[in-house]
Amino acid sequence: MVEPQPGQRGVIGQQHSLQHLTDTLEALSQGQAHQRTRDTHIQDLLATLVREQDTLAQHITRLTTRSRRLVLAVLGLGILTLVLSGLVGSQVTHPPDMAYARALGAIDGTLAQTWGSIPKAVQEQLMTTYSGVGLPSPGERQRRK
Repeated sequence: MVEPQPGQRGVIGQQHSLQHLTDTLEALSQGQAHQRTRDTHIQDLLATLVREQDTLAQHITRLTTRSRRLVLAVLGLGILTLVLSGLVGSQVTHPPDMAYARALGAIDGTLAQTWGSIPKAVQEQLMTTYSGVGLPSPGERQRRK
């Protein structure tokens, strides 16, 4: 190191002494240490936030998947409700004609009373008709009694 000559200005200046320079360097070192500590804390905080963000993203993905399923389920139930409402409404607004039901009941009663006297060919046709609609024929009901 070159010592400054008397009367010449030094590189750092005459007002600076070696102690002042040492104090300044020490203060800079302490500032850098504090900065490193703060940076380490910030990096840890950022790493934690990134992990939490990943966890949050996973939760949001699951939530959107579940919400899609819920929307589809509600939509399916809504459609089913509309279809069933239509069927019930159709039955309410178009009830079966009771006159036909009474007439068919009377004919069925007459057939049951006269079943033995009806010709076999007609009995077979009636049995086919009754079984076609899922009802036991008058002859089958007489045999069960």
